[in-house]
Amino acid sequence: PKYINSPQTKLYEKGHVIFNYHRAKTFAHKAHRVILVEGAMDVLAFEKADIHESIACLGTACTTEQLELIQRLRVPVTICYDGDSAGQNATYKFGKKALAQNMEIVVVQNHTNKDPDEIFDQGGKAELSAFVSRTISFIDFLFDYLLTKYNLDNYEDRKAYAQEIFEAIEKMANSFEKETYLAQLKQKTGFDFHTMVKQPVQPKRKKQRSMPIHLTQPMSGRDIAERAIVNCILLSKSACQRFRDEIGFFKDPKCQKLSLYIYDVYRTYDRLDMDQLMAQITDEEIRSFLMQIWNDPYRKTAFDQAYFNDSMKKIKLCTLQERIDAINAKIKTVADPIEKAKLSVDKQRLLHEQGRISYGNEKQNESI
Repeated sequence: PKYINSPQTKLYEKGHVIFNYHRAKTFAHKAHRVILVEGAMDVLAFEKADIHESIACLGTACTTEQLELIQRLRVPVTICYDGDSAGQNATYKFGKKALAQNMEIVVVQNHTNKDPDEIFDQGGKAELSAFVSRTISFIDFLFDYLLTKYNLDNYEDRKAYAQEIFEAIEKMANSFEKETYLAQLKQKTGFDFHTMVKQPVQPKRKKQRSMPIHLTQPMSGRDIAERAIVNCILLSKSACQRFRDEIGFFKDPKCQKLSLYIYDVYRTYDRLDMDQLMAQITDEEIRSFLMQIWNDPYRKTAFDQAYFNDSMKKIKLCTLQERIDAINAKIKTVADPIEKAKLSVDKQRLLHEQGRISYGNEKQNESI
């Protein structure tokens, strides 16, 4: 039955899942959009119309966890909620959250009280396809929707209306759109924001020269290699096993914590599913770290044997160098010549091992 909701349990937390997400994500990448609807019946309507990239939050409110799942798809979102007041309010609330996350969104222009399920029943596939293609920008949506929140005959309301729309224009519109929207906003409210937009476009070069430059400290070679290994073991169980057997730990605490979650998934499965992994991670810092690695535009999306081997080699060389540096420091403090001689032998052994790895004599595992 359409309106019966499942009770919340330890196994099913409504705010943490999205209906049809696991099926729609592949189609969303192909269509370069995901259609967000209110309920399961709306998703089924799109399925009947051979449109497979629709999802539903099973209610009008989208939680932070659900927003994170949608953002992970990295495709524009088409908001297709009902045309009634509840649907329009839900569109506004989702749009504000998406705006804060710099997500790309458009809104289906729905001037009816019908939902996608009803539109399909009455007009079939062609009507629903045409309906979901009639989109407007979220800024255009705000121009109309905010008239239900603010009275433009009241000065304070008119100012609040103008400010809210201007903030959306600043975040979402390109330079061409900004000019049009700002002119429309001025005509509607009397407030002119043009000068506020133009100021950051004209940098004051002289002042820039005198300003201190703050640079982020670059990552070390080992840090880069460890992140590369994390990406590799996300893509290959065999790579994960080889890293664990030959090195066994990450120096970076976040890489180390994340690897433990990855090991846990591979104990049961041969392939790693990103959604499944995210669901297991309880540490918010590690969840953010995983998203940072996964959303890196330069990361490899398919396992690369040579890349993995080079990263393993780098970590091994760095580990050996750290041990050599520690021996050098100890030699300076030891007075006993016999102890110094033992340390020198250990150092020579490590240098030999370092040279063996550097010149490619290390046995490589090519079976991954």
